[in-house]
Amino acid sequence: MSTPVSAAARSYPRQRWVVAPAHTEQAAALAAEAHLPAVVAELLFARGITDAQQAHTFLNPHIAHLHDPLRMLGMTDAVDRIERAIAAREPILLYGDYDVDGTTAVVLLKTAIEMLGGTVRFHVPHRIREGYGLQSSVLEAEYAEGVRLVITVDTGMRAVAEAETARRIGLDLIITDHHLPSASDPVPAALAILNPNQSRCGYPEKSLCGAAIALKLAQALLERRDLARTREKTLPSFLKMAAIATIADAVPLHGENRTIAALGLRELRRPVGTGLRALFAAAALDPASKALTGFDVAFRLAPRINAAGRMDVASQVIELFCTRDAQRATELAQNLENLNRLRREAEAAALRRIEARLAEDAEFAGGRLLVVDGEGWHRGVIGILASRVVERTAKPAIVVSVEGNIAHGSGRRGERVWWR
Repeated sequence: MSTPVSAAARSYPRQRWVVAPAHTEQAAALAAEAHLPAVVAELLFARGITDAQQAHTFLNPHIAHLHDPLRMLGMTDAVDRIERAIAAREPILLYGDYDVDGTTAVVLLKTAIEMLGGTVRFHVPHRIREGYGLQSSVLEAEYAEGVRLVITVDTGMRAVAEAETARRIGLDLIITDHHLPSASDPVPAALAILNPNQSRCGYPEKSLCGAAIALKLAQALLERRDLARTREKTLPSFLKMAAIATIADAVPLHGENRTIAALGLRELRRPVGTGLRALFAAAALDPASKALTGFDVAFRLAPRINAAGRMDVASQVIELFCTRDAQRATELAQNLENLNRLRREAEAAALRRIEARLAEDAEFAGGRLLVVDGEGWHRGVIGILASRVVERTAKPAIVVSVEGNIAHGSGRRGERVWWR
């Protein structure tokens, strides 16, 4: 007996797989040179691995494969300024984004600077009340509280006006970000910008996520104090946070990204931190009985971390990973679990309405650009909903949440945010 297919499902485009051509001769040569099975060599060659050394590095990631952070443009200036702040006991403000990438980046830098004796405070904007990015009002308030150095994580490349505010009031600004404005946009005037994609930066890995760039800054700071201990003891632990963000942010897993993800997953299988253990428990993950995988990070851990920024306050994530109080960690992890459940429910309810309209309104479903709105849809899920519409229709989509006479929208085209 066949299963009936809904009208909504019938309206979705069929997926067409394009099979890549085989590289039989090249793969055979690689297999012989690297002493690998033919099928493994074929898979490696299809990923751009063409010689035995590359294959060995790809299959055996090692901490020595991490690049020297001082190769990143602006790194030396950033480290010098942070060291001066630590020596002078200046409070340092970390300004992060509210997603997995931004919150884990804050945790990485906060931990590193505090290990070196620095005083750190952080601000993660509220998605609904403040919105994305650096805010001049926050900079002015922090200056009044005695802050003289601000470090952004996973944000800041488009904060031209806010950087001018920082300059005007006497704040030094270090931007760490992996996003780039368009070629016609000016670059913020900051003391240092750490972004491997910026002009004149010769750093080899261009596709680092925001937390990975924060990792490189933490690495540079710690290695200046004690290179050997950082490589042997400290850096492996830091790779856990960077791996979660690298996998969650869906950056290409090659080169240094693959090293970060592979080594970080290895460390995550032996969770030590109180907050991390509590999050594993809330997500029903037990690394002792089952090896943690990238799938677990992407679909079990990351959604729970992201739920804080989507549905409530992302600073809970930072508190979770920084606390040593087991009871508090359990409370925070359970709250993330509850927020993720609310996120799923809000998303599912809105998605049912969208699918119903696609099924019932042929003229709407046939449009080249799909714009759909709903009264009271939670603004924290409209980006996810836009992605779901793209997945189902293979068309660009804008999903709009209407609240009275105010509307907020988020758009997607393929895998990339193209309008927000």
